[in-house]
Amino acid sequence: MELLKFPNEVVLCIAHALDNADINRLLRTCKRFHSLLDPYLYQRVSREPMSGIFLWACSPRPGECHTRRMCTVSKCITAGADVNTIWPYDNDDCSSWAAEHVDEVRWTTPMCLAAAAGDAGLARLLLNAGADINLAACCGLPPIIIAIMAQEADMVDFLLENNVNLGVAGPDFAGPLAMAVRSGGYDGDGCHDSRIFDAVLKATDDVDESSHGRTTAVFEAVMMANSLALRALLDTGRADPNKTPLDSDGETPLMFACSNGLTYIAMLLCEHSTASVNCAGKTGQSPFACAMENGHWDVVLYLLKLGRVRLHDWDRWFTYICEAGGDGSDDDENVGGEDAAATREAVAREMIHRVDMTKERAMVWTCIAEDCGLPELKSSIQAKLEEWEPVA
Repeated sequence: MELLKFPNEVVLCIAHALDNADINRLLRTCKRFHSLLDPYLYQRVSREPMSGIFLWACSPRPGECHTRRMCTVSKCITAGADVNTIWPYDNDDCSSWAAEHVDEVRWTTPMCLAAAAGDAGLARLLLNAGADINLAACCGLPPIIIAIMAQEADMVDFLLENNVNLGVAGPDFAGPLAMAVRSGGYDGDGCHDSRIFDAVLKATDDVDESSHGRTTAVFEAVMMANSLALRALLDTGRADPNKTPLDSDGETPLMFACSNGLTYIAMLLCEHSTASVNCAGKTGQSPFACAMENGHWDVVLYLLKLGRVRLHDWDRWFTYICEAGGDGSDDDENVGGEDAAATREAVAREMIHRVDMTKERAMVWTCIAEDCGLPELKSSIQAKLEEWEPVA
């Protein structure tokens, strides 16, 4: 009997004994077999553990037809594919973001692949089929973190619109808002693409992400020198500018800015928030000490002029500022050349202006200034002494 004359039941029994490749060849022989075996084949392969065809359909590659993949995904879902399955993803031929970050998404989910590709259409299809929008890959990265890392703004918007959980953490235990600052959105030269950052900030109740993050968005913005992101965070009035990352030895955002010479960032923290200028980390260093010991005279001068720095060791720091390059060494060249030397002298004059000047201190400071090649400070010291102890 010719195969074409076999009843459908017999054809299905025969197909049951064939492998997937043979069934695929058979269904291509005529329309009848295609209409009969195509649903059968989809049902068979879709229900296999870690279905390859479902993985392929959820893994977009450049140049492939999106409509075709969506059709395949729909067929797999109709055939019973598990939309919350977790695949061992290790396809070196894939040129998508997921392949470039294979170590981070090696064990991945359909929703995570959609997030990595920024495919909101696929994500919507999966969500309507019952996919868990918060299900993380085995590496611990949930879809929202992956979408932020991939800088897929439309995907982030889709996840937020569908009430994705923002109480999660990504690499280094950074929350979604901290990741939005770290991964882009704003850069040091201005606004690059603020959509992701703005969207996550608007949707976040806990700006410091204290319940699930080891760092904060404010600290990330300071480290990235992202003044726009920092200003946006501080303007909410809900960000704690003194909160330290759990593994930073008590280093506050202001301490980091001072240690690295980020003058404008330090100004933002001091003028637009309640950042403490006198706090000390586990090492005992204050923001002033961090700036001074790293030779960032601009920051030191700003902190002094701010008028909120409490110093108990004026003599030590005056000696330090005078000796930093004042002996003809190359110290000033290492931190900015002639401009740095001028700023260093301005710092010394500001210290003279703010200290409680006594005769004994005036004598000591004058000797220090002369020994360090700064005799021009003598007149400033004398003027301050006369102001503090007027001549009878």
